[in-house]
This record gives sequence, structure tokens and C-alpha cells, in this order.
Amino acid sequence: MSIHLETLDLSENLLHDGGGRLVAEGLQKNESVKRIYMQSNSLEMAAGRAFQKAAEKNNYLLVLNLADNHIDLSVLAKIKLRLERNKEAAGTKELQDLRKEERDIERDKNAYRNEKKLQLIRDGRGLNKKKRLTRLEECGLREELAEMVAANDKLQAGLDKLRAAAKAKDDENELKKLSGHLSQLQKTRRQAQYKK
Repeated sequence: MSIHLETLDLSENLLHDGGGRLVAEGLQKNESVKRIYMQSNSLEMAAGRAFQKAAEKNNYLLVLNLADNHIDLSVLAKIKLRLERNKEAAGTKELQDLRKEERDIERDKNAYRNEKKLQLIRDGRGLNKKKRLTRLEECGLREELAEMVAANDKLQAGLDKLRAAAKAKDDENELKKLSGHLSQLQKTRRQAQYKK
């Protein structure tokens, strides 16, 4: 079992731009940290741009508090926009359903494994104790592996769905922008015709 850090509070540590950039670079590849608090660290624009780049590359980051630093509002606004997209993606019903399904699979897997072990113990009356234990271990490991593969396939399919939905949403936003530009061009053309 591995443990993942989800919240990191580095507030009031006077990290300055150098420390801030290092933290931002680490966030670009990190998939476990969801919330990071960096307020009151004497961060300047270089660190702000590094955090903006990290927010653009990290789809898992939901909260990035950069209050009480010296970072331009335009950079903070871009970071906020990206984090809102991440929150939107993380809050989807599909993701919640996948997490619930994962818990249910784990619960069912444990119940099934225990039931199988009891059945093997009941069926192993003629076998000596060592053979029964070996048989229990082999059966349990094979079943556990098969269940883990099935669960992994299900989770991967769910993640693929989420990625496709996110891409579709980005494509839809781009289409809206292009449609707006087209409308503006048509309006300008009409105005030019009226002037003639």
C-alpha cells in the first residue's frame, strides 16, 4: 500500500522565487497533491509564472493559494481559471461513481476471498494441514490477481471516458470561440457594406 500526499502547506516559509519555482516544477509531474498553500512566501513574478505553468500541466491540482505574495493579478487569474477546470473535471459524477465502484469491488473481493477460504477448509478434510494451506494461498492469489486485473481494466475504461469528456469540452469551447469570431467578422462585413 502506498501513501500519497494530497495537501501541502508551505505558508509563511519565506521561500522566495527560487524555492517557489522548485515547488512549482515538482507540481508539474505530481498527480497526488490536490491542495497546496503557498501564501506569504515573498514570491515574485518568476515563481508566479512557474506556478501558472504547473497549473496548466497538472490536471489534478484543485487548490493553489498564493495570497500575500507579489504576483501579478493576470497570472493569478489564469491559475484560477485552470484550477476551476480541474475542479469541474474532478467533480463529475462519473469519477464519483468510479470511486464508489472501486470501494465496492474491494469489499466484494474480500468477502469472496474469505468465503473461498472457508470452502477450501471444509473441502480439504483428507489433506494434511500443509497441503491445505498451500492450496488456500495459491487459490487466493490467483483469484486476487484476476480481480485486480478486472478492477484495473474497469478503472482504466472510466479514466478514458473522463479524458474523452474533458477533450470534448475543450473542443466545444474552441468551437464557441471560433463561432464568436465568425459572428464578429460577419458583423464587420455588414457594417462595411452599409458604409458603401
